[in-house]
Amino acid sequence: MKMWKPLSRTLLLVVLILFPLYLFGYIPILDSRYQPSASPAYLPAAGVSFVDYMEQNRSRIREALSSHYYSKTDWPFGADYPIETVVQMRAPFELAPVSDSCEQEPDAARKGFLLIHGLTDSPYLLSDLASSLNQQYPCSYVRGVLVPGHGTVPGDLMNVELSDWRQIVQYGVTGLESLVDQLYLIGYSSGSTLALDYLQENPQNASISGLILLSPGLAAAQSGIAMAPWLKYLVRWVGRGADTDAAKYDSMPMHAAALFYEVTAKVRRAQTNELNRPVFMVVSGDDTTVDTSYAAEFFCTAVSSSQRQLIWYRSLETGSSPPVSCSGLEIVDVAVPDARFVSHSHVAISMPPENEHYGLDGNYSVCTSYLDNPAEYSGCVDDDINTLYGENTLRDENRRFQGKLVRRATFNPFYQEMLASMVCFIDGDCSN
Repeated sequence: MKMWKPLSRTLLLVVLILFPLYLFGYIPILDSRYQPSASPAYLPAAGVSFVDYMEQNRSRIREALSSHYYSKTDWPFGADYPIETVVQMRAPFELAPVSDSCEQEPDAARKGFLLIHGLTDSPYLLSDLASSLNQQYPCSYVRGVLVPGHGTVPGDLMNVELSDWRQIVQYGVTGLESLVDQLYLIGYSSGSTLALDYLQENPQNASISGLILLSPGLAAAQSGIAMAPWLKYLVRWVGRGADTDAAKYDSMPMHAAALFYEVTAKVRRAQTNELNRPVFMVVSGDDTTVDTSYAAEFFCTAVSSSQRQLIWYRSLETGSSPPVSCSGLEIVDVAVPDARFVSHSHVAISMPPENEHYGLDGNYSVCTSYLDNPAEYSGCVDDDINTLYGENTLRDENRRFQGKLVRRATFNPFYQEMLASMVCFIDGDCSN
């Protein structure tokens, strides 16, 4: 028996050491998607053509999806999403001039739009807006880049640095500015922060004609993110989700949160320098992901251009008004009973109701807040009559709003009105 005592003490010590490491994510976990893949998003060197960049990323995304998802189950994202569909959703894209007449009209092809998606997302989150701009400006170039760490598996976000994110924005700008005279940077969430960061680093770049910032991630809603640069050494994951959304990750490493904090802190420190470029911004007052009050204050105090507009969606149920008022700020009251729509969430801005994935009748419903209750989760996903759309904060103590389950809003009932305002901003002519 004596020989077992040292061994039992050793085993107890091992358990006491390893269990916290397992709990906080430092012991490799079984699902391979939580580890960096062998085929992360391709970060091109200067001079690589955009066609090659897109093809390289499609190949890498396909390889990662095959290895980490489709080799384990036939339909990891549902029966509507074969692997090639998901590859196209997550990959970078280009919409080039579609009219033969553009070659005969030297001024017609001078607009360009670089679209930069947000953290844990993919270019798909801006794909409908890209199509809308391409239809409005058929002689323009519209490109959506894939921010490094995205599109493959969440674990790839543990192997990127802020310099990688900055490099892809620089690559996108360099490739477009040689084709156009007027270049607009369009950022969603942290993509907005990267767009601002680029302009602050390159203030003399006259090719940037304006910024379009959707749900701008200028600061996180939770101040605790300031601890992320230190927490990443203790806790690997902010959250590990189901990762069943064909368009994006549900999981986020703490390292990625630390990078987000790093770039937002840098942008805020530079706020003392006036932003004299035209700015078009769209914010939901009910957004629980980013600090919307700071976004409004930034717009009113840091944007000095007279060509500026902030659309602020205010739910009639929550009364989520901006904390400041200034020229260019427009409040849009939100209540759309026919669409069972109560408030805009962080992810609702860029998608029209017709979107086949995230729209009103889309294939995917964001009900992750009910994952701990299978009956509620199933009801949220399948029961259209007894659900409504809004930000997660709508839920009461019974996790409902007015007796109904809450799907996180993933589309914008005012998309066409927003697009019309955006076109007016781009054209610099709001007379019609």
